[in-house]
Amino acid sequence: MPLVSVIMPVRDALPFLDEAVASVLGQSLEDLELVVVDDGSTDGSADRLRAWSGRDPRVRLLESPARGIVPALNHAVREARGALVARMDADDVCLPARLEVQADRLARRHGPDVVGCGAEVLSREPAPGLEAYLRWVASLTDPRAVRLGCLIESPLVHSGVMARRDLFGSHPYRTAREAKLAPGMPGHDGSTWPEDYDLWLRLLRQGARIENVPGPLVRVRWHPDKSTRAGGFTIAAMARLKLDHLLRTVLADGPPVVVQGAGRHGKMWLRMLRGCGIEVRALLDVSIRRQGRAIEGVAVLPVEDLPGVERALVIVAVGQKGPNTRRDEVRSQLGPMGLVEGQDYLFVC
Repeated sequence: MPLVSVIMPVRDALPFLDEAVASVLGQSLEDLELVVVDDGSTDGSADRLRAWSGRDPRVRLLESPARGIVPALNHAVREARGALVARMDADDVCLPARLEVQADRLARRHGPDVVGCGAEVLSREPAPGLEAYLRWVASLTDPRAVRLGCLIESPLVHSGVMARRDLFGSHPYRTAREAKLAPGMPGHDGSTWPEDYDLWLRLLRQGARIENVPGPLVRVRWHPDKSTRAGGFTIAAMARLKLDHLLRTVLADGPPVVVQGAGRHGKMWLRMLRGCGIEVRALLDVSIRRQGRAIEGVAVLPVEDLPGVERALVIVAVGQKGPNTRRDEVRSQLGPMGLVEGQDYLFVC
């Protein structure tokens, strides 16, 4: 049996397949198989993959009607024979040492349960948002950093993840309809479902150790047809999963909260929290224009007034511009008040 099974769902990815497959088969760690699920492609992807499997027996092609990425991923996991499973997108590229570096990290004593990696952008056009996100992911190099950052964004680049096969097998990916969100949460609103983010949050709730190799081990392609660009994981869809996570952890007993940020993100979180029966005692904002007002009956206060508010968990819903500037500003405000990140306040965007 191979050491590593690389699982790759494919749907109409013909222009990029050769480069993606070649990058897996050219790894410094050769003890691998590439399990490809063609999910009803109509552009000739399956024919190209058959040609690859004919040239290299490590390529295993599984063909199915179009069912979606979640069934395709779970199908690939069930068919994987390796002790380790690595994710790969059909339009991305693995750097040559990726599998070797990640397998070594998982084999270490007291090593992580899931290991991601830094990534480079592969694009013909500027992608500043993606580049900023990848710089942030590369900074999450230990389990504590991942836990503190898991509600900001997805802490792993999905196409660069590796874990033991039994972990994927015992925690399958879920569709929006299969997910049972916390009591009080509204049903799925039909927006694009971030199946990977759902999985990482579930694993973290069960105590999984997740970290990233800081250096880039994959190249993530950015193009007009990229699913995360064309469909997009909306802010609201991600926020619903974040709130579900909070309701199962620090908000399980319904403690009151204070929301820092009275802009678009803050208002969204105010409504979501109150909709689930969580008391929001105040909104905090640095804008003098907003201070002294009330938004939906909740007072907007300067951050300096927080010590006068009866103790509550602070949900920081302040939009981020730049690598860490806004978050560092918040830390410099709340730290001197004796508040500890991850305990007294949490970033949610």
